[in-house]
Amino acid sequence: MAPRRTTHKDKPVLGFVAEPKLSRRRSTALRVTVVGRGKAGGALLASLKRARISATSLSSRDELRLMHTDIVLLAVSDDAIAAVAERLDVDPGAIVAHVAGSRGLQALPIKWRRGVFHPLASLDGTQPIAADTLCATDGDDDLIDATLHALARRLRLRPYRVVDVDRVRYHAGAVLAGNLATALLQLGIEQLVAAGVDEAVARVSLARLLASTAARAVDLSLAEALTGPVARGDVDTVEKQLAILADDDVAVAVYRSLSRVLVNRVKPTKAMGRDWSILDDE
Repeated sequence: MAPRRTTHKDKPVLGFVAEPKLSRRRSTALRVTVVGRGKAGGALLASLKRARISATSLSSRDELRLMHTDIVLLAVSDDAIAAVAERLDVDPGAIVAHVAGSRGLQALPIKWRRGVFHPLASLDGTQPIAADTLCATDGDDDLIDATLHALARRLRLRPYRVVDVDRVRYHAGAVLAGNLATALLQLGIEQLVAAGVDEAVARVSLARLLASTAARAVDLSLAEALTGPVARGDVDTVEKQLAILADDDVAVAVYRSLSRVLVNRVKPTKAMGRDWSILDDE
């Protein structure tokens, strides 16, 4: 049956009528090589082993003559992708995919059957990637992307196709939530330290607070997971906190801006219908 192309906006069912099956019986016959032994490479190797898929791990400095490999996953630094890919010696039918979140197909030499396979997770290099993690894929053609989707499902991941034109936006979203939260921790730590709390205690406590909110958001909507004054519709507390933060231009601007996001986009039930004019830019 011929594949039916869908847009990348579709649901995370593969955008084709038929999908290659990597059954449990056949999974041991699939041959995957992970190039790179850092955190991403280690996590991918652990995930492949969990799925009982035949996998080999190589350093990017090794000889890369891989004549019996179906899929090569380049788990190397973004800047090294092109150079390492040029050194590959693989079967013409093999798929060569990198695992960088911010790079698209253009990061790879056009001579290969190119793909992208990016698990959206913070990886420690030893544990398999958590089940149901988003995996952003793409391929030079529908069959390549279908094959990478099937591999992601065997690894218990949730594949979505993210094409080159959307790749930077996709990665920016990951940075906003996954990296810039560290900046919020820094701002929060500074306020607790100013209130007399030991810096290490503040860091651990606020990190746990952030983690608990993120954990609730796994199972609940953001509005349901949210706690704090905006979630309660407590305008008076927000006003007092804006006043106490007035001596820190960055902290007060971030507090005001992100509180507006909570009110206008997250929309917790108890915040609706309240007068939030205090959040307007001064």
